[in-house]
Order: sequence, then C-alpha cells, then structure tokens
Amino acid sequence: MIYYKAKDFPVDGLEATGESVKVHVPKGAEWRTYKLFGDQGGSITVDGDGDGSAVRSGKGKGDAYRYGAGAGGASRSGSGTGHAQRDGDGDGNARRSGKGAGGARRYGTGDGHAYRHGDGDGVAWRSGEGEGSAHRYGAGNGGAYRIGYGEGHAWRWGAGTGKAYRDGDGEIEEKQND
Repeated sequence: MIYYKAKDFPVDGLEATGESVKVHVPKGAEWRTYKLFGDQGGSITVDGDGDGSAVRSGKGKGDAYRYGAGAGGASRSGSGTGHAQRDGDGDGNARRSGKGAGGARRYGTGDGHAYRHGDGDGVAWRSGEGEGSAHRYGAGNGGAYRIGYGEGHAWRWGAGTGKAYRDGDGEIEEKQND
C-alpha cells in the first residue's frame, strides 16, 4: 500500500503499478478528484473529512473506495475487474461502468446512489439510512438492491439478467426491464 496526503497526490492522477493507493483528505482541503488509471492492478482508497472523489479506470484489476465524512463519490470504469464503493457519513455516489466485472455499492448514512451500467456483470447495491437509489441498467447481468430506512428506489433496465429489489421503510418502487 502506498500512502499519500491529499496535497502530495499528483494533480493529473497516478498510473497504477500493481500496488494499492490510499489518500487521506483532511477537513478543509480543496475538493478534487484522485485518479488511479492504467493497465496494471491496484485499488485507490480516499478517506477523511475533506471533500473529494476516488476514481479507478483502465484494464487493470482494482477498486475505487471513498470513506469518511467528506463529500465525494467512488467511480470505477473500464474493462478491468473492480468495484466502486462509497461508505460513511459524507454525501456521494458509487458508480461502476464499462465492460469489466464489478458492482457499485453505496452504504452508510450519507446521501447518494449506486449506479451500475454497461456490459460488465455486477450489481447496484444501496443500503443504510441515507437517501439514495440503486440503478442497474445495460446488457450486463446483475440486479439492483435497495435495503434500509432511507428513501430510495431499486430500478433495473436493459437486456441483462437481474431483478430490482427494495426492502425497508423507505418508498418502494421497482422497475424491471422496461
């Protein structure tokens, strides 16, 4: 694991080398995107009370994680296998797109959605007390799941196999393959 303070992380992002990267963003840091890209493996984790998003793209295997009270999402795109996960009190979405296998997961009390679209297999999962929906669309296989007390929907569109499922005290709405 390679550790960075937010101020030391390269502005244009970092090319993956096979090792995972962790960036700590303190409260008051200027909002920005922390990117890990390329064909080598490795995940990126952004945590802390400051604002900013975690992005992982490319063919390499790896995830994008965003934790903590700061605002910002987690995004994973490309043909590499990997998830996008957002957890914690901060607001932000989890978004997974592209041909690579992997889901979008949004947990916690912060508001935000879980989006999974594209040809790759994987689910959209939203749980917790924060407001937000689970959206799964595209040709890839996988469902949309919304669990917990927060307001939100479970929606599933596209040619892929999968269902929409909503459980909890929030508003219930399911839409599948229309």
